[in-house]
Amino acid sequence: MDPDWAELVTIVRQAGRCFVVEAVVLAGSFARGEADDRSDIDLLALMEHGPRAVRVGCIGGRWVEVLYATVADLDPERVPPRRATFAGARVLFDPKAIGQNWLDRVNAYLASTAPPRITPKAYAVWDLCHALHVLESLAREGAEGAEGEPRVLYLRNHFVEALVTFLYEDAGVWLPSVRRQLDGIERFRPSALEEIRKLLSARDESSIAVCARRAFQEVTGDPPIPHLRDACAIPLA
Repeated sequence: MDPDWAELVTIVRQAGRCFVVEAVVLAGSFARGEADDRSDIDLLALMEHGPRAVRVGCIGGRWVEVLYATVADLDPERVPPRRATFAGARVLFDPKAIGQNWLDRVNAYLASTAPPRITPKAYAVWDLCHALHVLESLAREGAEGAEGEPRVLYLRNHFVEALVTFLYEDAGVWLPSVRRQLDGIERFRPSALEEIRKLLSARDESSIAVCARRAFQEVTGDPPIPHLRDACAIPLA
């Protein structure tokens, strides 16, 4: 059952005298029609003038996040919008068409722009390889009774996050919201997803180390890391 959007708009507009809301935009999973029982509600309150702020709370058992910002604050050419947040976004309140005009610019930007590669590929591979080396070292310490398990599990989770980001950037696919990232990989690298799931299911240090190595090899192809004297300088944006 959808929330009472009219009630939400009223609450969003009652943020105080500093916040003269000209438009309310619905974003996220509710806007895309993908909301489920665990989905929160993402709202954007657009203003012509006013301080940037956020309001968070609950309504009807749903978590709600409202970003208050001016149109200038969110100029898509200056602050690239996240596709996972604004794809499918729609206005709930917009008497002056300020929200729709802003959305038209956002949609034009998203349609004309490829997903950015945040980290150069060669550096991302080196970073993953280094993380794998640390993870394997800690796993060996844990297997020898050095009580490394909590650190191994913590690093394993960060290693998986880095693998996932690498996969999306390498495929030129926009990174979706966290809850949908693993399912999204199945569409373009199912073999990598299988290895990542094995890594996430591993519980003891030795299994984590073995699964991490296999996942790294599947995701990156396991290229050799050059000696520093042979390494080229990697341009950074």
